[in-house]
Amino acid sequence: YLRNLFAGRDRTVFLQSVLLSPDRLAGVPVPPVVHASAGRAFDDCEATALPRNEAEWLKFDAVILGDVSPEQLGPEGVQALETFVRKKGGSLVVIAGPNFMPHAYRSSPLADLLPLKLTGPGFQTAKSPESMYFLRSTLEGQAHVILQQADGRPASALQHFPELSWRHPDCEARVGATVLAYASLQPKIDLGDDNKDRAAAEEPSQESQRRAALMAWHRFGAGKVLQLNFDESWRLRYGIGDRLHHQFWGQIIRWSVNERLSIGTDLVRMGTDRNVYHSGDPIIVQARLLDEQRNPITDQPVKAVLLQDNVPVRTVDLTPQPDRPGLLQAEFRDFAESGKYHVQIRGEMVTHLL
Repeated sequence: YLRNLFAGRDRTVFLQSVLLSPDRLAGVPVPPVVHASAGRAFDDCEATALPRNEAEWLKFDAVILGDVSPEQLGPEGVQALETFVRKKGGSLVVIAGPNFMPHAYRSSPLADLLPLKLTGPGFQTAKSPESMYFLRSTLEGQAHVILQQADGRPASALQHFPELSWRHPDCEARVGATVLAYASLQPKIDLGDDNKDRAAAEEPSQESQRRAALMAWHRFGAGKVLQLNFDESWRLRYGIGDRLHHQFWGQIIRWSVNERLSIGTDLVRMGTDRNVYHSGDPIIVQARLLDEQRNPITDQPVKAVLLQDNVPVRTVDLTPQPDRPGLLQAEFRDFAESGKYHVQIRGEMVTHLL
């Protein structure tokens, strides 16, 4: 479903899709080995093998990993994903599954990347602790861009999630992870403004929500990891087509790539939307500052400086983006003089954090 969604409906995504255990038809030859690569043609999205090496993995902005076995991913793939997130600043989205993800990676370095930790004894197949439950958003989830529409209202996809029948039984949110949604045996009931106190009282404790987390994310090194502890988001399209399914996954992808900040330290990162510009194109500079507790800093003055041969030629202020919490952005416009330039961000807080 995701392959059809992004290859057909959403033309803003450059996609490479790998199905590692496809069904085979008798008499049909096995297709040749085609490694997923960011260098392939836009419409040539179906591959038969994972990226050839770590360098190829690092060319992507986001990776969605389903119920894939450690043997299929291989030690090289696990190491490449760790480097992709920690050093390159990529986004990893993991979808739990009954066969392998994440319990088969219990002793793998991949387990350390995930925002949900395994807490119980090992097992081969993950059986859901309930036969039926409902997805409920946390307070943090209601304010998070993944579960919001562009105007800040809760995404309608979230309101239309039907009852679900499977979730991983052995996952609890790590300290520092943000839980966006959790499993509830009760459907969402809107009690209205006059009953907000009653609604709040009926919410399970934060500890209970973290033990029943369905969607959680955290930062890992320079990147971030989102984990879906269920595998039934396809139910959003049941009987109504792909509109809500596209909204849900479109928000996830936009969140995954909304901060392509390739340069900096753990607390100060910056980047531009491109490396090469045509004369007159706007140059978009983005940055994110984090304090020692890893909270975004947006109330301190920060400037972007465009330099040529270490001489400043333009300076603009970076401003907070209301639809991208914690992200600062500036644009250099009407710049037509060709050459090679560098960009720096400057300010007292930048100097302090560096």
